Amino acid sequence: MKKILLIMLSIMFVVLSCKSAANPLDSKRTGKFVSEKTVSADSYLVVEVTSDGGFKLYYSSDTIGNPITDGTVNTVTGNDMRGKDPNYNFQTGVMAGSLQFISDNLLKMTVTFNDGSAFFKDVLCYKK
Repeated sequence: MKKILLIMLSIMFVVLSCKSAANPLDSKRTGKFVSEKTVSADSYLVVEVTSDGGFKLYYSSDTIGNPITDGTVNTVTGNDMRGKDPNYNFQTGVMAGSLQFISDNLLKMTVTFNDGSAFFKDVLCYKK
């Protein structure tokens, strides 16, 4: 019985410690992508892909993508990214979701905030 328990614990440890390697966003994807429609009251969702392989996610009051004054900017680093171009997944302590680059000028975003404050599914964002 002890051997079986030890084997099961060993297997659980191996499975839990395995994690896929980080895969930052391709550097050709940099730019600011803004939702065409409002996602929350009168705010637009902005995904700003950075040159370090991650992105910033925030709300904008306009379709240009200017951050709302005193608004929260959520940062996802390249180490938080999984997948390969054009499909990526991400998870941080604040949010989790997926990005799909439909074209060089269009991405589809699904994101859930861990505190339950918001959930956005299949939001189309266009490059500005």
